[in-house]
Amino acid sequence: MRLEQAHADQKSTQSQSNVTVTDKPTSLDELVRRARDAYQGSLVILDEAVKSAADCPYGDFEKVAIALGNLASYVTQKQAIQGKEITGTRAPGLREWLKTSNCPFEYAASESKTTSSNRDCQRERTFIYEGMKFVMQRHLKIGGGSPNQGCRIHFEFLGADHENKILIGHVGRHLKTVGGP
Repeated sequence: MRLEQAHADQKSTQSQSNVTVTDKPTSLDELVRRARDAYQGSLVILDEAVKSAADCPYGDFEKVAIALGNLASYVTQKQAIQGKEITGTRAPGLREWLKTSNCPFEYAASESKTTSSNRDCQRERTFIYEGMKFVMQRHLKIGGGSPNQGCRIHFEFLGADHENKILIGHVGRHLKTVGGP
């Protein structure tokens, strides 16, 4: 199986799953709960992510559904490639995959140095899963402007021991930064 075929298979899976997730939710937290059910094989969405979504006034649910679908599709492709163990084929990094998939959202692999070293900011990005602490600096940026005009999805990669799933701890308002909101 070539990388292109894995990507085509992943797109097919994404479009099938998005039907479930994008069926007119009435709130952002409802959308996140639906995504948690629809993408169990690729995403682990913590209760904290549902709670942060409930507190977020961002109203473009379709964009958030697309972003979650992109993360799930990336994992699905990575799982397919690594499951086949094809010589010379590697799963692309997330940034590379999002770019080739024409994802409309900006990906930040980390926070600024000042935000990363600030204890309050770090605490806001720390989530516990299976007894382990994860500081989730990686995030997708949806929308922009004020904290109410955008949405952020903070996550971390779980690795091969968890089927390469992505752990999502926050879907909601822009988290506090040093020198920012």
